[in-house]
Amino acid sequence: GGAGGIEGPTVGASDEQQAPWWRSFFDLTYARAELVPSDPGPSEHAADCLVRWLNVAPGDLVMDQCCGVGRVALPLAARGVRLIGVDQSDAYVRLAREEAVRRRLDATFHVGDAMDWIAPEPCDAAFNWFTSFGYQVDDRENVRMLFSAWSSLRPGGRFALDYLNVPSLFRRFRSSTVHRPSGVGAAGLIILDEPTIDFRAGMVESTWTFLHADGRRDERTVRTRLLMPHELVRLFETAGFRVIDVLDGETGEPLSLGSRRVVILGERPSH
Repeated sequence: GGAGGIEGPTVGASDEQQAPWWRSFFDLTYARAELVPSDPGPSEHAADCLVRWLNVAPGDLVMDQCCGVGRVALPLAARGVRLIGVDQSDAYVRLAREEAVRRRLDATFHVGDAMDWIAPEPCDAAFNWFTSFGYQVDDRENVRMLFSAWSSLRPGGRFALDYLNVPSLFRRFRSSTVHRPSGVGAAGLIILDEPTIDFRAGMVESTWTFLHADGRRDERTVRTRLLMPHELVRLFETAGFRVIDVLDGETGEPLSLGSRRVVILGERPSH
């Protein structure tokens, strides 16, 4: 699985098997730009929302699937839950571990492929945040990641998936955007994002060009499934979840056409 996330992309399945884009995309340059924010507010807000949506209390064990550098996991651990995270990036896991030690938090992080990684003990809840899902053209592969989350939960445990809200993406689609990331290590960096939509494959493919302060240019590609909210619900059900709610990922209100993010909240049935 990936790490962190983007709104963002299609190559043939054989190409993706040879060199998955997320292996090279999620490096320390991306982390410093996008995953270590100078403003902790959004991460703290996400942690507060997850406590409510996942119905967890201090001492509960919560899994962060595709944890990145722990941007949401660490604030959640600071609220008293026991946190276990997994990510495919050795560098990201190392940063998350160092920060957990520095902050004396009950959080452990593992290097692994979220497609198959299952927590070593049953978790009370789990989450997958910031479009760290849907990177495969074949939804049977995407369901594998959901099933790994299902398999990591105790019966009755909840799982929340945060994803781009595709109807809203279509409404506000632009063929290019420029932004200056707010990460603590992003001084002088400009990112040009040029997305294209492959309607036949149901993918959005984005070319990200990193324009560094010293004049270097760094081009990367991101590919993500264009999964409508009801399609995400079906994938949850295929993996064995009972879907509890479909929410606006920023406000927690019922999902609307204008919502930029969608959160699918599911539960592993008790029987």
